[in-house]
Amino acid sequence: MEFLGYRKDIANLMMLSDLSVSSSRREGLPLNVMEAMATGLALIVTDCRGNRDFVVDGVNGFVTAIDDVEAFTERVLMLYESSNLRKECGQRNLSIVEKYSLKNIGHQMAEIYTNYIG
Repeated sequence: MEFLGYRKDIANLMMLSDLSVSSSRREGLPLNVMEAMATGLALIVTDCRGNRDFVVDGVNGFVTAIDDVEAFTERVLMLYESSNLRKECGQRNLSIVEKYSLKNIGHQMAEIYTNYIG
């Protein structure tokens, strides 16, 4: 294993991947999950706040209990063995993450400010 340090080409590295995992115990806003979704990757995540807000088990990836290493491993193998399932989950992720795009969030923020500032 190599730790690559600070990188500016994360999107390129992610496009070389088949899937993305997040084994966090706690998350707030899991940018790593959102980046994987925007790259069109299937996801395997642990069942913690943040992760479960973005991944619906069996729809756009898999959610496993935090300490269930066996289930986590099984889901990795399942996605590894099924390019169709990876592709389906990845396509769903591209659609789901669109609502969090800068364009959509910008419109929502403008609406909020307009409502409160006038």
